[in-house]
Amino acid sequence: MNAQVRGNGAVTTLLMTPDDAIAMGAMALFGEKYGDEVRVVSMGSTEDGTYSIELCGGTHVNALGDIGLFKVVGEGAVSSGIRRVEALTGEAARAYLTSRDDRLRETAAVLKSTPRRGPGARRIAARRPPPPRTRTRRREEGARARRWWIGRSGWAGTGRRRRVHRAGA
Repeated sequence: MNAQVRGNGAVTTLLMTPDDAIAMGAMALFGEKYGDEVRVVSMGSTEDGTYSIELCGGTHVNALGDIGLFKVVGEGAVSSGIRRVEALTGEAARAYLTSRDDRLRETAAVLKSTPRRGPGARRIAARRPPPPRTRTRRREEGARARRWWIGRSGWAGTGRRRRVHRAGA
């Protein structure tokens, strides 16, 4: 997307019927209500044609370069095969990246590293001491070992031992 923004391609807006817009390649969302006339925004270019054709009702820029920096900050499924992208543009995107860079520097300083080198999750995990063994944790480990032994040996129950019959055994 940032390559398209830097290319500063023109943004074209056309008004047409929903059927003509879909035939042109604009994607209509399932369940959306469209009037007799829709606004179709096309922008950017690729070797195959237009980069993006959308049905849209909001305000837009005259050229892609007017957007400035474009940073995707989230995405999720809207329906099968359709994703919704959340992004910041311009000054908001720059402020977001600056804030993230500041947090990365703080984290690197605590880990006695540099942002460029990056501490790496495995190295951080290797430095961290194992959690202390509490009474509850020892009980859980013992129970896990007993379940493993019962499953392997075929013995079950507590107190009296009795053989568990397994089908096919």
